[in-house]
Amino acid sequence: MKRIILGSSLLFCALFTAPAMHAQESVEVLIRENGTERQESIELPKSMTYPLDSLLNDWKAKNYIDLGKDCSTSTVNPMFSDSVYIDRLSRMPTVMEMPYNEIVRKFIDMYAGRLRNQVAFMLSACNFYMPIFEEALDAYGLPLELKYLPIIESALNPSAVSRAGACGLWQFMLATGKIYGLESNSLVDERRDPIKATWAAARYLKDMYDIYKDWNLVIAAYN
Repeated sequence: MKRIILGSSLLFCALFTAPAMHAQESVEVLIRENGTERQESIELPKSMTYPLDSLLNDWKAKNYIDLGKDCSTSTVNPMFSDSVYIDRLSRMPTVMEMPYNEIVRKFIDMYAGRLRNQVAFMLSACNFYMPIFEEALDAYGLPLELKYLPIIESALNPSAVSRAGACGLWQFMLATGKIYGLESNSLVDERRDPIKATWAAARYLKDMYDIYKDWNLVIAAYN
């Protein structure tokens, strides 16, 4: 499921760019396969349920992120057909598969609609965080499209904490963070450090790929 949502996030960014948690929400999706139809409830990524105020009040957001004119939430959403999404996904220079289906379409419509304010924040935050992500991923020879994983994990909020205890942009669990050199004690938590956590995440992702040899499995197993 993370792989599908990652694909819709990547496509959304490509189309439109030229810490307490609320109860997790879900959307109803009609899935068609093998000549049958079934209704399924798909949970939103936890990151998309974070209150927007908590994101904007983060110190880094206030000092480094500018909600510029390209991230306006007052303009009309452009509408595209399925064929446009399929064509653009097929032309993306990515190592990882970028599928298009009913679920992906549902998330694209949702990100462009009722979650528009959160997406505007994240598109602005991309200007600050993406160069950090790309440098670390490139250094370890990893697919650069993995830079969109923190959007799903934390909505690019370095202070995000899940109910399970995962923390930071990359949502490291305490034990996993320590394995990859992130110090956590009563005074400091390096899982919240965008640079240190990013390089730790790159090493973690590389290690998992060495085990699974499949990026779909790596994303599914992340954390």
